[in-house]
Order: sequence, then structure tokens, then C-alpha cells
Amino acid sequence: MKLKITSPTVGKIEAVGSITGIKRSGDYVMVSTITTQPQGWDSEIALDHRDLTRVLWLVAKSSLPLFLLTGLKNRNSPRPLPRRW
Repeated sequence: MKLKITSPTVGKIEAVGSITGIKRSGDYVMVSTITTQPQGWDSEIALDHRDLTRVLWLVAKSSLPLFLLTGLKNRNSPRPLPRRW
């Protein structure tokens, strides 16, 4: 799984990495990531119940379900990420 992160506060740095785990910790769901380029950046995102319901609502009202269904045929060989997204 590829994860691409940009941050305007750090400058024009693009980090490429992957999600390493998802676990429940108290009232939060923790999403752990690690970058491969630049190497060694670990981060965690804490989502509470309100955040998770917001994410689910945004997914449901977007075109993401159609994207998931049509993407089943090329899930093992995805196209590269666009240069500027």
C-alpha cells in the first residue's frame, strides 16, 4: 500500500510510505505509518469516534465506492501516482 503525504508547514517535501498498522487505544483508533522516502519518518494518527464517522460519511457520499469496485481488476498493478496531485 502506498501512502503519499505533503506538508506545507515542512516545506516542499513529499513523503512516500505505507500504513503499518491500525489499532484501538482507549477512545481512539491509531493509524501507524512509516515512510520509505525519506527513510525513517514514523507517524501516528489518532481518530476518535466523531472523526471515524466523518470519514465514513465522506466515503459514502463520494465516488470512492465505485473506485473500489472498478479497481478490483488492477489492484496488483496500479498506475503510478500522478506527479502533482
